[in-house]
Amino acid sequence: MSSRYFHWKLNLCVILLVLVFVVPFYIGYFVVSNIRLLHRQRLLFACVVWLTFMYFFWKLGDPFPILSPKHGILSIEQLISRVGVIGVTLMALLSGFGAVNCPYTYMSYFLRNVTEADIQALERRLLQTMDMIVSKKKR
Repeated sequence: MSSRYFHWKLNLCVILLVLVFVVPFYIGYFVVSNIRLLHRQRLLFACVVWLTFMYFFWKLGDPFPILSPKHGILSIEQLISRVGVIGVTLMALLSGFGAVNCPYTYMSYFLRNVTEADIQALERRLLQTMDMIVSKKKR
């Protein structure tokens, strides 16, 4: 086994460990530690929040055809496939939301008030264009 392959596999395992296990636990821990009623047993409730996250993380990946009988339940392939499918789906949802929400949010910057003088100027230009079309038709 080459050194590159070993370090690639090691980095992949560490990144998956941090992404699937450590970050959700710390998020749950900090959410629970901000609730005053659960302050004394915050480690226990953080574990409950993390187990709930793991349950839904695992169940969310069940409908996708990513299970393979030759890999174990906590194999790199299982975790990568679940993180990949869920990550791509969430990024697509966020991208679609941003594509719709951004123009709606910034539309007010590009709108301007229309005055009576603007309307009259456009009406004059329209009449001039109509006169020019009629004169060209007569020719």
